[in-house]
Amino acid sequence: MSSAQSYEEKELLAAIAKGDTKAFAAVFKKYRMPVFMHTLSIIKSPERAEEITQDVFLKIWHYREGLDQLTSFENYLFIVTRNYTISELRKKFIPTDPEVDQAYSWTPEKQLQFKELSSRLHEIINRLPPRRKQVFVMSRFENKTHQQIADELKISSGTVNQQLMAALSFIRAELAGFPELCLLLVSLGFIFF
Repeated sequence: MSSAQSYEEKELLAAIAKGDTKAFAAVFKKYRMPVFMHTLSIIKSPERAEEITQDVFLKIWHYREGLDQLTSFENYLFIVTRNYTISELRKKFIPTDPEVDQAYSWTPEKQLQFKELSSRLHEIINRLPPRRKQVFVMSRFENKTHQQIADELKISSGTVNQQLMAALSFIRAELAGFPELCLLLVSLGFIFF
């Protein structure tokens, strides 16, 4: 994104934060199709992907006051999209029986288990070599494409792919002894495999 585009987008976000519907319409027009395609790649249903796309933009509008503080609206938008889409997938696969719902609730024990597992995952990621860790974090946590990572780090996309594959291989090997962590990560939408 050029600095002129970045400046224009910052102005749009500031206008949206103040409630400007025309600025919101411009951002919607620019990002609607990429959000839809990203959602469709996960959901595999065009009708449901369209509904989720609309819901994501409604959520963006609802929380518009902080948009002018974002450093990267595009990253924010795709993180919101991914999280909302995964949440919708979970609803599809988790029964709504009250007894079953109680089994899935976040009891203090489950919260503690999640905290411990999350800590273990961060320990594994922190043991990656610095460049490999950087590529992994940019890919899996910042939702950047291989080309975006390559451009930002001034390396080839082939190198990005090699670093990411090596990181994933290391993480898979380290997780082999922790099936509960693998299950948790899959349920939270982390795609490591």
